[in-house]
Amino acid sequence: MEFLAAFLLGLSSAPHCMAMCGGIASALMLGARQRPHDIVASDARSGSAMQDALLFGSGKMLGYMSLGLIAGLSGFLLGGIHQSVFGILRAVAGLVMIL
Repeated sequence: MEFLAAFLLGLSSAPHCMAMCGGIASALMLGARQRPHDIVASDARSGSAMQDALLFGSGKMLGYMSLGLIAGLSGFLLGGIHQSVFGILRAVAGLVMIL
């Protein structure tokens, strides 16, 4: 049941991601394609726009996964110290979500 809830939450957040990240990703991709050829690293880039988009998305996903791993491990380790720490962590997480 938890996996289904996580899947549905991810699926329902897709419009938010498209609205927030779509414009930023498009601007980055268009800006990268319109750079002059005299930039040092541009000669090494011969990939397509699809490759650039996949690399950008993969990097973003890897970054979010790493941050989630760090946050999860931190909560697990801090929660093992004392049970009341979970209440504090939940309050901090709630404030971060609101902000």
